[in-house]
Amino acid sequence: MRDPFRVIVWGPGRLGAICIRETTLNAALKLVGVRAYSEHKNGIDAGELIGIGPIGVKASTDVHALLKIECDVIIYSALDMGSYHTDDEIIGLLEAGKSVITTLPYQHLEAVKDQAFIDRLEAACKKGRSVFHATGVDPDTICDRVLPALTTMCTDITHVQIQENWDVGAFGIETLGVIGFGQAQEAVKANANSLSFGDNYGKMVTHAWAHVMNITYDRVGVERILPAAPSDIQTPSGLLIKTGTVCCYTTRWSGYLDRIGTKPFFQIEYNWHAGGKAVPGHVKADVTGWVISIEGRPNMRTIIDMKADFTNNERYIVPGNDHFEASYHAVAAPCLQAIPHVVKAEPGILPVFHYGHHWTPDLRQV
Repeated sequence: MRDPFRVIVWGPGRLGAICIRETTLNAALKLVGVRAYSEHKNGIDAGELIGIGPIGVKASTDVHALLKIECDVIIYSALDMGSYHTDDEIIGLLEAGKSVITTLPYQHLEAVKDQAFIDRLEAACKKGRSVFHATGVDPDTICDRVLPALTTMCTDITHVQIQENWDVGAFGIETLGVIGFGQAQEAVKANANSLSFGDNYGKMVTHAWAHVMNITYDRVGVERILPAAPSDIQTPSGLLIKTGTVCCYTTRWSGYLDRIGTKPFFQIEYNWHAGGKAVPGHVKADVTGWVISIEGRPNMRTIIDMKADFTNNERYIVPGNDHFEASYHAVAAPCLQAIPHVVKAEPGILPVFHYGHHWTPDLRQV
């Protein structure tokens, strides 16, 4: 049996914290470095930083020193600002010979990035003899694996919807600000960064589903709903959302086929809310996870509800520590499970793992 996989966690935020803790619990993994972005985290034991006690690895802001550490993979968990501000840093890591796994929206590159960037990414992998893999829960696990598997029970499909429901009130104030929480609706609608925060994912998943189904949409549309707070809301992270300002961010991306009518063939709907206040009436705010609806022969609905404990609806795997939200473990798990595949892969871009047996509009296309 080989030695444990050596892991550097690049960003000890919500996702990074889970990956750090899991390396202490899994004998197949060994944490060898942590990249911090804030100077006040520099030199702090990574375990103490995330509230689990010392683990013997210190967080560092010294990128040059971190790149000297021998590792099998970097789990890249930097804060997503919705603007692909991470492009250059990821390219630099790959060129330096470090394989990278990330949950940032790079899963289906052809849907969101131009060919010039894809070529640049490939060139970086070739130069560094490294591997790049984007994974996560949605995109990837839900739309590329779970949903196709569910369609194996259908003889025909006319409409599919993935509804993601997530209470983001514990997110950092900076992230909530980028999304638009606590701001006037008009300001959020006019802010390209706020709108693109969800669009990177919605556009990607919508076009990924068309690729899986081997179809071409007649048109694609996007809708946005920005409900206002009915009263002041104090989020767990400390943001005060005042009455009348945005307290929920709902974005729907839809792909249409004219031959089946006006209802979208596919729709991904993100509902990010603060404590379930003012969410659209159809949203199951008590579900942290996904509601997957398929209409056809037969109709079916699947609910994936993430909790740390079903008996008391505990939200955090480590009770009281908001670093360890149960739903974020679902985001981290595909990263950790991808490590041996990345290590074995040839240099280049390792695509998402598809589920190959599923319903298709025409069996002759399989």
